[in-house]
Amino acid sequence: MLLDANKLKIKFPYSKCNVLFYTFIMILILLPTGCRTEPVVSLRNHPITTIRGVSMEPEVIAEGIIQAGHRLGWKISRQGANTVHAYIDHDGREAIVLITFSERAYSVEYWDSHNFLYDGRNIHKNYKKLVLSLTYDINNELNSIANKILFEKGEIYIKKIPSK
Repeated sequence: MLLDANKLKIKFPYSKCNVLFYTFIMILILLPTGCRTEPVVSLRNHPITTIRGVSMEPEVIAEGIIQAGHRLGWKISRQGANTVHAYIDHDGREAIVLITFSERAYSVEYWDSHNFLYDGRNIHKNYKKLVLSLTYDINNELNSIANKILFEKGEIYIKKIPSK
Protein backbone atom coordinates (compact mmCIF):
# COMPACT_ATOMS: atom_id res chain seq x y z
CA MET A 1 0.00 0.00 0.00
CA LEU A 2 1.38 3.34 -1.05
CA LEU A 3 0.77 6.44 1.04
CA ASP A 4 -0.25 9.64 -0.64
CA ALA A 5 1.52 12.57 0.96
CA ASN A 6 -1.33 14.92 0.06
CA LYS A 7 -3.85 12.81 1.98
CA LEU A 8 -1.77 12.78 5.16
CA LYS A 9 -2.56 15.78 7.29
CA ILE A 10 0.18 16.03 9.88
CA LYS A 11 0.00 19.10 12.05
CA PHE A 12 3.18 20.48 13.55
CA PRO A 13 2.38 21.52 17.15
CA TYR A 14 4.37 24.79 16.88
CA SER A 15 4.01 27.61 14.44
CA LYS A 16 6.99 29.02 12.60
CA CYS A 17 6.89 32.06 14.88
CA ASN A 18 7.14 29.86 17.98
CA VAL A 19 10.09 27.95 16.54
CA LEU A 20 11.92 31.19 15.69
CA PHE A 21 11.13 32.66 19.11
CA TYR A 22 12.45 29.62 21.02
CA THR A 23 15.52 29.44 18.79
CA PHE A 24 16.25 33.10 19.51
CA ILE A 25 15.84 32.53 23.26
CA MET A 26 18.25 29.56 23.17
CA ILE A 27 20.84 31.63 21.33
CA LEU A 28 20.56 34.36 23.96
CA ILE A 29 20.99 31.81 26.75
CA LEU A 30 23.96 30.06 25.18
CA LEU A 31 25.75 33.16 23.88
CA PRO A 32 27.37 34.24 27.20
CA THR A 33 28.61 30.73 27.92
CA GLY A 34 30.35 30.59 24.55
CA CYS A 35 32.52 33.67 25.18
CA ARG A 36 36.10 32.53 25.48
CA THR A 37 37.87 35.86 25.29
CA GLU A 38 38.45 38.74 27.65
CA PRO A 39 40.64 41.85 27.63
CA VAL A 40 44.39 41.27 27.55
CA VAL A 41 45.91 41.50 31.02
CA SER A 42 49.14 43.43 31.42
CA LEU A 43 50.97 43.91 34.65
CA ARG A 44 52.83 47.21 34.78
CA ASN A 45 55.26 48.34 37.48
CA HIS A 46 54.35 45.59 39.91
CA PRO A 47 56.43 46.31 43.02
CA ILE A 48 59.07 43.82 44.02
CA THR A 49 58.33 43.18 47.66
CA THR A 50 61.36 43.61 49.82
CA ILE A 51 61.67 41.91 53.16
CA ARG A 52 63.16 44.17 55.82
CA GLY A 53 64.76 46.33 53.17
CA VAL A 54 66.58 43.56 51.29
CA SER A 55 67.50 44.88 47.87
CA MET A 56 68.40 42.61 44.98
CA GLU A 57 70.68 43.21 42.04
CA PRO A 58 69.12 43.05 38.55
CA GLU A 59 71.00 39.81 37.84
CA VAL A 60 69.42 38.17 40.92
CA ILE A 61 65.96 39.40 39.91
CA ALA A 62 66.44 38.05 36.39
CA GLU A 63 67.45 34.66 37.79
CA GLY A 64 64.34 34.64 39.99
CA ILE A 65 62.10 35.41 37.01
CA ILE A 66 63.79 32.67 34.96
CA GLN A 67 63.43 30.09 37.76
CA ALA A 68 59.74 30.95 38.30
CA GLY A 69 59.01 30.72 34.58
CA HIS A 70 60.81 27.40 34.13
CA ARG A 71 58.88 25.89 37.02
CA LEU A 72 55.62 26.66 35.19
CA GLY A 73 56.83 25.46 31.79
CA TRP A 74 57.69 28.84 30.27
CA LYS A 75 60.80 29.05 28.09
CA ILE A 76 62.70 32.19 29.08
CA SER A 77 65.34 34.04 27.06
CA ARG A 78 67.26 37.12 28.14
CA GLN A 79 66.87 40.02 25.73
CA GLY A 80 68.90 42.63 27.57
CA ALA A 81 70.12 43.68 31.00
CA ASN A 82 66.61 44.18 32.38
CA THR A 83 64.44 42.41 29.81
CA VAL A 84 63.37 38.83 29.15
CA HIS A 85 60.96 37.14 26.76
CA ALA A 86 58.87 34.29 28.13
CA TYR A 87 57.27 31.75 25.75
CA ILE A 88 54.72 29.06 26.56
CA ASP A 89 52.92 26.45 24.48
CA HIS A 90 49.69 25.64 26.32
CA ASP A 91 47.32 23.11 24.69
CA GLY A 92 48.36 24.12 21.17
CA ARG A 93 48.18 27.82 21.98
CA GLU A 94 51.43 29.78 22.03
CA ALA A 95 52.08 33.05 23.83
CA ILE A 96 55.07 35.32 24.31
CA VAL A 97 55.24 37.97 27.02
CA LEU A 98 57.82 40.67 27.56
CA ILE A 99 59.06 41.00 31.14
CA THR A 100 60.96 44.16 32.04
CA PHE A 101 62.27 44.85 35.52
CA SER A 102 64.22 47.20 37.73
CA GLU A 103 65.37 46.84 41.34
CA ARG A 104 61.95 48.02 42.53
CA ALA A 105 59.33 46.74 40.07
CA TYR A 106 58.64 44.50 37.10
CA SER A 107 56.14 44.46 34.24
CA VAL A 108 54.64 41.57 32.26
CA GLU A 109 53.15 42.63 28.93
CA TYR A 110 51.68 40.87 25.91
CA TRP A 111 54.15 40.48 23.05
CA ASP A 112 52.71 37.93 20.61
CA SER A 113 50.51 34.83 20.42
CA HIS A 114 49.21 32.09 18.16
CA ASN A 115 45.79 30.37 18.53
CA PHE A 116 44.87 32.50 21.57
CA LEU A 117 42.10 34.28 19.59
CA TYR A 118 43.88 37.64 19.97
CA ASP A 119 42.00 40.40 18.11
CA GLY A 120 44.02 43.45 19.13
CA ARG A 121 42.17 43.93 22.40
CA ASN A 122 40.80 40.60 23.63
CA ILE A 123 42.44 37.21 24.06
CA HIS A 124 41.49 33.70 25.18
CA LYS A 125 40.69 33.56 28.89
CA ASN A 126 43.45 30.99 29.53
CA TYR A 127 46.05 33.65 28.69
CA LYS A 128 45.05 35.61 31.78
CA LYS A 129 45.35 32.51 33.96
CA LEU A 130 48.83 31.80 32.59
CA VAL A 131 50.07 35.36 33.13
CA LEU A 132 48.63 35.62 36.65
CA SER A 133 50.13 32.25 37.55
CA LEU A 134 53.52 33.42 36.23
CA THR A 135 53.25 36.63 38.25
CA TYR A 136 52.35 34.72 41.40
CA ASP A 137 55.36 32.41 40.98
CA ILE A 138 57.71 35.34 40.26
CA ASN A 139 56.56 37.00 43.50
CA ASN A 140 57.13 33.78 45.45
CA GLU A 141 60.55 33.20 43.90
CA LEU A 142 61.74 36.75 44.60
CA ASN A 143 60.45 36.46 48.16
CA SER A 144 62.33 33.19 48.55
CA ILE A 145 65.53 34.80 47.24
CA ALA A 146 65.15 37.68 49.73
CA ASN A 147 64.70 35.15 52.55
CA LYS A 148 67.86 33.34 51.40
CA ILE A 149 69.82 36.61 51.40
CA LEU A 150 68.67 37.31 54.97
CA PHE A 151 69.58 33.76 56.02
CA GLU A 152 73.07 34.11 54.55
CA LYS A 153 73.52 37.37 56.49
CA GLY A 154 72.66 35.49 59.67
CA GLU A 155 69.20 36.96 59.98
CA ILE A 156 66.27 34.61 59.75
CA TYR A 157 62.97 35.97 58.59
CA ILE A 158 59.87 34.14 59.71
CA LYS A 159 56.59 35.44 58.45
CA LYS A 160 53.91 35.26 61.11
CA ILE A 161 50.75 33.60 59.93
CA PRO A 162 47.75 35.36 61.44
CA SER A 163 45.67 33.16 63.73
CA LYS A 164 41.97 32.73 63.07
